[in-house]
Amino acid sequence: MISLWKAIKLTLKFIFVFILLTLILSIAGNYIYLWLKGRELLIFEELIGKCRPYWKLFASALAVTSVIFFYDWIKEKQAEFRRIWEFYTPVKRLTPEDFKIQRYKKAYILRKSDMTIENFLKNEEHILIIGKPMIGKTRAAFEAIKKNEKFLVIKPKPERIEELEKVKIPPLSNKNFLLFLDDLQRFIDKNVEDIIDILKKKSKKLIIVATCRTGEELDLVKEEILSLYREFKIIHLEEISEDDCKRLAEEIKREDKKFEWKPEQFDGTPGGSVALDLKDMEERYKKAGDGKVILKALKLLKKVNLFLFRETRIKEVCGDIFELPTERYIWDKIINNLKENGFITMDRDIIDIYSSYLDICIYDYDPSLNDLIKLRSILIRARDSRSLLYFGNGFYYKKDFAYAKDCYLEALKIYPEYASAYNSLGYVLTKLGEAEESKGRYDEAERLYKEAEEKHRRAIRINPNYAVDHNNLGYVLTRLGEIKGENGEAERLYKEAEEKHRRAIKLMPDYAPAHHSLAYVLEILGRSEEAEKEYREAIRINPESPFAHNLLGYLLAKLGRSEEAEKEYREAIRIKTDYPSAHNNFGCLLAKLGRTEEAEKEYREAIKTFPDYVVAHVNLGILLSDAEKYEEAEKELRKALDVNPNYAEAHNSLGYALRNLGRYNEAEKEFRKAIDIKPDYVEAHINLGYFLALLGKMKKEEDKNKRYKEAEKEYRKALQINPENEKALICLGILLEKLDRDKEAENCYKKAIRKNPDNFKAYTTYGILKKKLGNRARSEEDKSSQYEEAEKEFKKALDINPKSRFARGHLAKLLLKLGRNEEAEKEYRKALQINPNYAEDRYALDDMLVNLERYDEDEAEKEYREALQINPNNAEAHITLGYILVNLERYDEAVKEYREAIKISPDYIIAHVDLGHLLTNYGKYEEAEKEFIEALKINPNNAEVHIALGDILVNLERYDEAEMEYRKAIEIKPDYMEAYINLGHLLTNYGKYEEAEKEFIEALKINPNNIQTLTTYISSLSSRARVLIKTGGFDEAEKEIVKAIRLNQNSALAYKTFGILKEELGNRARSEEDKSSQYKEAEKEYRKALGINPTYPSAHRHLANLLVKLGRYEEAENEYEETKKIANKYSKNNRDFGIFLSVTGRKKEANKEFETAIKLFKEQGKEKDAKKTEELLKNL
Repeated sequence: MISLWKAIKLTLKFIFVFILLTLILSIAGNYIYLWLKGRELLIFEELIGKCRPYWKLFASALAVTSVIFFYDWIKEKQAEFRRIWEFYTPVKRLTPEDFKIQRYKKAYILRKSDMTIENFLKNEEHILIIGKPMIGKTRAAFEAIKKNEKFLVIKPKPERIEELEKVKIPPLSNKNFLLFLDDLQRFIDKNVEDIIDILKKKSKKLIIVATCRTGEELDLVKEEILSLYREFKIIHLEEISEDDCKRLAEEIKREDKKFEWKPEQFDGTPGGSVALDLKDMEERYKKAGDGKVILKALKLLKKVNLFLFRETRIKEVCGDIFELPTERYIWDKIINNLKENGFITMDRDIIDIYSSYLDICIYDYDPSLNDLIKLRSILIRARDSRSLLYFGNGFYYKKDFAYAKDCYLEALKIYPEYASAYNSLGYVLTKLGEAEESKGRYDEAERLYKEAEEKHRRAIRINPNYAVDHNNLGYVLTRLGEIKGENGEAERLYKEAEEKHRRAIKLMPDYAPAHHSLAYVLEILGRSEEAEKEYREAIRINPESPFAHNLLGYLLAKLGRSEEAEKEYREAIRIKTDYPSAHNNFGCLLAKLGRTEEAEKEYREAIKTFPDYVVAHVNLGILLSDAEKYEEAEKELRKALDVNPNYAEAHNSLGYALRNLGRYNEAEKEFRKAIDIKPDYVEAHINLGYFLALLGKMKKEEDKNKRYKEAEKEYRKALQINPENEKALICLGILLEKLDRDKEAENCYKKAIRKNPDNFKAYTTYGILKKKLGNRARSEEDKSSQYEEAEKEFKKALDINPKSRFARGHLAKLLLKLGRNEEAEKEYRKALQINPNYAEDRYALDDMLVNLERYDEDEAEKEYREALQINPNNAEAHITLGYILVNLERYDEAVKEYREAIKISPDYIIAHVDLGHLLTNYGKYEEAEKEFIEALKINPNNAEVHIALGDILVNLERYDEAEMEYRKAIEIKPDYMEAYINLGHLLTNYGKYEEAEKEFIEALKINPNNIQTLTTYISSLSSRARVLIKTGGFDEAEKEIVKAIRLNQNSALAYKTFGILKEELGNRARSEEDKSSQYKEAEKEYRKALGINPTYPSAHRHLANLLVKLGRYEEAENEYEETKKIANKYSKNNRDFGIFLSVTGRKKEANKEFETAIKLFKEQGKEKDAKKTEELLKNL
């Protein structure tokens, strides 16, 4: 609709133009008329005179039109000024509303960071204020800017920043501008860097002050506008203390009497604790009705980095996704309600809201994948390629690469020449390729890398001058080169990658990612000096780049500059604490330096951050194997293989762990699997060779040579791949020694020493060979010469590595052989200082001292007490001393030592466990229980401790709790055979025979030949059979016994139980013939049991009782006496013997047996049996 004023203006303009045209036409008409009549033309004055009647009308129209045009000009200027002052504001006129500060109060608490902001502003530095939500970033900027009046503040909204290009500079301004960008991430898709360049040209001086949240938003800024980010001085706003918060609340209270502070709302931020009542807003949200839907829609858009909340877009989202009616009158009512409740503000059609309200108050909505897919459909329908790109980026930052890819593809369908979408698509395809590569799916990874390469090349064709595209192409070419391996094709890819990175640097010299990517390629190409230079350049440009610090650390570690490498790794982790690669690489360095505890901590931190980090799992597995924690190592390595079944290094390391666990068949499979995956894997060939040699050592003579030949073959394969591999040379040398090919072995050791004169292992093994040759020498001269050379080699090894226990131990043995006992003792003690827990050296020293008649446990005690005088806080020494005192049967003192170890190191699990076992043996079950519980607090997943605690609970007759502990042990360690056995035994005693049987079967699955399992299982079956015999279930009992005998045909218990069954059948037989037959069968079974185990007291007793029934008294008496010899505290035997003696009239002897039985029953806590025997004694 055209307004009335506009209609009047158009009418007047039309009249003016009509009169003017009429005047012109009338003058022209007069001229034509006179010319046609042939008259002379009138002079000009006469002509004017003729037109005079028209002048008044013309002058009036001209005056009116001039006024209208002048009024329009004034209005346009006013609009222009309004538009200028919408963007530009002098500091003096700056208000909190200009910065969208809600619920502003004059009260303010100054922090150290506020002073830093002021100082940077005075020095005219660009400032980025970062911090958590509600920390007061905008308010801090406002307070600092207000104190600096020399600037004209530019405060654009994200949706209008592009208008700055067209807006004129305020007249008479000093051209010193301060651009304030609140929530910097919202300006990313607004060509903010180009706008800044235009403003710099318009101004004398341009200072930028921006704010941004830490976390995803800051990461987004670093990723998308890195060059701008690098220009800022970063100020991280610190939290305020509770006292400061209280003081701020008091100041606000003086200003606003109605204000009430809620101390329980304190969260370390001024906004969350005081300024914004989030609890109140949360309550308002609950009552917001349909307004909730609009707030959820805003949260949904924020989730995918779409920060511009246009009302039309919000309305569409609410209607399509949340099915909210969007008719104008309903919609306006909801919007007004949200405004009144302080949730939103509106500028034209743009909705604005505090991010904290979306994050905290909208508590009942987390955008689902289904909602995100619907939102994507809305953007596709709107043909909004830019929003789809940023939507895809939102998925990318959350590592949902497949959905990010879909968004980029949709953006390209709408706008096929969208270079940024091609670049982003290429990068996400690279990430998908890396994921496939980590799982060992190399063909699929290569396909994705090639697809990524094609997308980046397309982006460069569209926009050849975008540095990021060139850098990303270089990166994907590097990934392709690495997957190709070491060949000519890989070399070509690396060189092209170098070229692309250099092109990116030429286009953007301060682009840090291009420098560290170039450095990585140069490192692969073996140009370490150039690589280091580029890494350092990347760090100079962006000192806060964790990637550059990590990669430089890796290079320095490789070059042997450990201290510098450690410094770089620590810096990378300081910048990005959740950086798995830095933690893993740092762990590798620490492991190499022998700082194993620190290394383990770093590996675990890497895995905590990235649970599917295959390399970290493998490195941790190797570390645990080196620490002889093979079961833990196995778990880590299997986790790695769950993620990537084709990771050769994991198979190789798992084979090593399994070998040390004695699971040889599995170990061999793993080594061979590693070689199948990676045929040129030198380490796997060496390990398989070592394993085969080990098997050869364990085999019979005919198999030994076969295994040794296979081992030699593997070592030679390793040397074929790498002829100078020191480890393969040493291992081959050791094997050749076993095959008595000493000359060849010597050549291997010498070659290893030539390759690396600092390889102490080569000197040690060469020394061992020389010692062996000395042992075999026929003449004393040759013997002495070989021993002398051996000693030299051992000492060379120790010069290189004084902490080599292996070299020191062998030197000690040689010195002992040479009769130099004092020197030998000295070397053994040094070896034990290196590794106090190495049993071989300890035993060797002990044997030596025994032979010298200088060893006893008292001396060992003395040694440790002297060591503890020097260092009383050595927990391990206290534990070892405790162990010695146990051997000396000084249990109270041992307990004190264990408790001292716990006092020094409360989390030392071994101390708690050893003390628990000692207290158990002491019969102090309650105290032992406490120690095992403490051990489980330190490590709840220690299956062995759960078993020990279960055993204690059985002794305390808390059977249900014991059962829970055994089951917990099985849950932690499903292949823990002892747990199944103990649980089965417990369930048997409960009478739960079927459940017990299941547990024994599980134990037998783990080790079918384990004697303990078979014995306990048979015991359970026999117990069940005895119960069935008592209840008359003879057929079922026989089935159980037959099952037991099948399990072990040499089970005396099973045959004895069978005898009990036959005897009971005889007791119940109706005819004498049947009775005699069954008794004979019973005797036969008892004697089978005794044939297997002649010292089986229960079988002797049962046979004796049977012989009494058969009237063979002399044989019966012999069996009772035999039982007494075998087990003199067998109460039931004394009772049964007493009954026999009483029946045969030997009352005095019977009296003695009954009294002995009663005494034993009472000692054993069998009161019922004792009372029954007392009755027998009375009736005697």
